[in-house]
Amino acid sequence: MNKTRPSIFSKPINSRSLERIRPNYTRIFPQLQSALCAPLLELLEQRRNLIVHRAGMVDKRFIDKTSLGYELGTLLPLDDEVISESLNASIDAGCELLKCLDEWLAHNPI
Repeated sequence: MNKTRPSIFSKPINSRSLERIRPNYTRIFPQLQSALCAPLLELLEQRRNLIVHRAGMVDKRFIDKTSLGYELGTLLPLDDEVISESLNASIDAGCELLKCLDEWLAHNPI
């Protein structure tokens, strides 16, 4: 890496949640704001948290953060529609990030 040019990632980025990712990435790439605020990406984060931390059992936090109408204590359904919606949300955000990186690299060759 060229030591005379500052790195776009000069500080470590905390990527533990969308809430922490947004300000860090949009500081570097302001055009990512809409991709990182997409409702389906936020829903994906909530679903992921529920699966990882609560074994998919709907809790009060999930109910409060989403408006899906699931009952407390029920198992989060994972059907084709949910999986497709989640994959598309992550692919869309990833593509936007790659576009931003590609544009940055085009203007800042290594």
